[in-house]
Amino acid sequence: IALLKKITSYNNMSGDENHPVAIMFWNVMESFTNEERAQVMAFAWGRRRMPPQMGGVHFKMCVDSSLDDRHMPRSHTCFFAIDLPRYTKEETMRKKLLYAATYCSAIDNDSSANGQLYADDGYDVALGEDLTDAVLPFESDVAGAV
Repeated sequence: IALLKKITSYNNMSGDENHPVAIMFWNVMESFTNEERAQVMAFAWGRRRMPPQMGGVHFKMCVDSSLDDRHMPRSHTCFFAIDLPRYTKEETMRKKLLYAATYCSAIDNDSSANGQLYADDGYDVALGEDLTDAVLPFESDVAGAV
C-alpha cells in the first residue's frame, strides 16, 4: 500500500491525500486482506500485482462529485485510474469497492480470473506448463468493468 500511495495522483480532490474520500480509500485498503487488495488492483488496472519496475506508472484517483453513496466506483484500466463517488461512510465505500473489485473485472492481463498466472515468458506458474505457443480461450463468463 505504501508504494501505491507513493505513485498516486489525485484528481478533483482538494487536499490530495488529505481529501476525506482519499483518507477513506486508504483506510479501506488497509482493512482489506491481501487477496482483496489484489482484486482492487485488478479492478483498477487489469493486473493483480504492481509491476516489478514502476517506470513512470501512476495510479490516478478521482472523486466524481455527481455520484454519492448509492453509486459504485468506476475504473479505467487503460489509465490505471479509479473514480470514486463522494462516499460519506467508510463502510459504504468498503462494501461498494469490494463488490466492484470482486464482480466487475473483465480486464485480466495476468489471467487471474481463470486461476492461471502467466509469467512474461509464456510459462503458466499455476499449471507448470510452457504455453508459449498455446491459444488461450476467450473468457466470456467474466463480468464487464466500466
